[in-house]
Amino acid sequence: MIPYRTVVGTAAAEQVIKKSRFIGSLYPIESAEQAQEILAGIRKQYWDASHHCYAYVLGPKRDVKKFSDDGEPQGTAGMPILDVLDKKELTNVMVVVVRYFGGTLLGAGGLVRAYGGTCAETVRAADIRVMTPVNTVELLCEYGMWNRLDRALNQCNVMRENVQFGADVTCILSVKPEDTEALIDFVTDTCQGQVLASVTGERITHWPAADETAADQI
Repeated sequence: MIPYRTVVGTAAAEQVIKKSRFIGSLYPIESAEQAQEILAGIRKQYWDASHHCYAYVLGPKRDVKKFSDDGEPQGTAGMPILDVLDKKELTNVMVVVVRYFGGTLLGAGGLVRAYGGTCAETVRAADIRVMTPVNTVELLCEYGMWNRLDRALNQCNVMRENVQFGADVTCILSVKPEDTEALIDFVTDTCQGQVLASVTGERITHWPAADETAADQI
């Protein structure tokens, strides 16, 4: 598993350029089939639009890409949308830009700026996240050791997922793989060996603000 940038939830933006109306819609996606379903819904929603142009990227390595000019001059719509997604290094995301033609030709350069600009505004409205691989670590201690363990964890780069108070205290953490061994050593030493620590799994999740790359201006 490798870290990657993606979005949570949908986003939208709109602009009017020389009487043409451009409507951008952004969606998180997991497959090409889902992208086609979204596109079909957009075509139905904006059935009377002149063009339904789009681009999407899939996979942690961003190795699946597709775009369409949908009748606009080649290279003036789908590729500018994809360029924005590439600059943001986003994946598992689709942007559709719908155009209602306003009667004035924009020229190739104008179309590139219009589609790319609408996509950029749409991406700015999105909730961008950095998805990061983590290990799930379970810590088990007696009640008398919990306060010391609690204070120790406040010094660590971890996410607390759950704390259960049963016969003993069980704390579930998310920890970056490269930090896992050091964390276990630290809490074991701090709590004088009175904490049982074990790695119970791995997953990929949104890591909080310190490691999240802010969206650059396009």
